[in-house]
Parts: sequence; structure tokens; C-alpha cells
Amino acid sequence: MRKLLYKKSVLTSLVCSLSSIIAMPSLAQQSINPEEELAYNLGVQAFIYGTGPLTVAAVRQTTTSVDAPMDNAMAPLNEMGKTRVLSGPQDRIVPTVNNDTLYSQAHYDLDLSGPMVIDIPRTDSRYYIVQLLDAYSDSIEDLHVKNVGDHGSKVILVNKGWAGEVPEGIDRVVESCKQSKQGCVTPAR
Repeated sequence: MRKLLYKKSVLTSLVCSLSSIIAMPSLAQQSINPEEELAYNLGVQAFIYGTGPLTVAAVRQTTTSVDAPMDNAMAPLNEMGKTRVLSGPQDRIVPTVNNDTLYSQAHYDLDLSGPMVIDIPRTDSRYYIVQLLDAYSDSIEDLHVKNVGDHGSKVILVNKGWAGEVPEGIDRVVESCKQSKQGCVTPAR
């Protein structure tokens, strides 16, 4: 999904650049209205920076619009949904899905739930990744065998600035953020 959004933003920038080059001769003959130019530039920036969060919000709305977890990874807010069969061409919930991987996903709202514990089971050297994303689909934290291990682990996900007490048995603390790109991660206290 990040690659697709990146490609779209690069393509949009390229189209905007080419459009302005093509329009240059006619601009020499016209007076530029600063208010219109500002409005246009703000619109382009809103499109570029708003596409990611709006796409994530659309996926979140679609995948959390159920009453209980389903076999296609859809689940209510703050609950884990898991796939039980490999994805095929009919599956369109998440773009660019691999068809040889079973997925689990959850959309969380720590303001509603409070801190959440992610319990990673023993994996016996099998590959896994728990990727925590923000509203721009940027990774907040990736939990995998190289930084968590294959022996199992408990990770607590908290809001940025959380000052509560870390429960016993927690191996790692990850600070999440609402919809900010910078300063989201504080691994382990």
C-alpha cells in the first residue's frame, strides 16, 4: 500500500510539474492572481498529504464495520481479525495482498481502549512480522524475529506520553501516536 501511495504521489507531482511547464507560454501573457495560485497550491498539497490518511480511513471503516471478527481479517475496532484461507483475486480489502500469506489485522483506538497488550506467541523460527502503522501507512514499529525473538513476547502499545505503570511480564513498550508522522516510537522503557 505504501508503494502504491508513493507511486501516486510521484505521478501527481510529475503531472503537476509537466502541466506547469506546458502552461508557461500562456502564463507570460496572463497576470497571475496570487490568491488563485495560493488556492491551487493548497489544493495540490491537500491532495498529496491527504490521500494517505483518507485511504487508511476508508480501509479502517470497511474492515471494522462488523460486529465480530470474521475469517477475512475484518473485525470490530480494537479486536484482531484473522484470515483462515489464502487470499485470491476476489479479495480486495487491502491492496497488493500476497496470496501466499495468512494475515491478521486490527485497527485500534487507544483513547477508547487504553493501553493494549500484543501477545506474540512462540514461533519456533517461523517468519512473522507485526507491523504497527500510523495514518500515513508509515511504520511506527515492526516487531519480528530479529528484534523480538521466536520465544514469544508481550508488547504493550500506549498513547504517546502515557505515564502509567508497565504491567509485569511486558517485554517492550511501544508509544503510538494519533495521526502524526514524527516522534511516534519509544521502544522499551
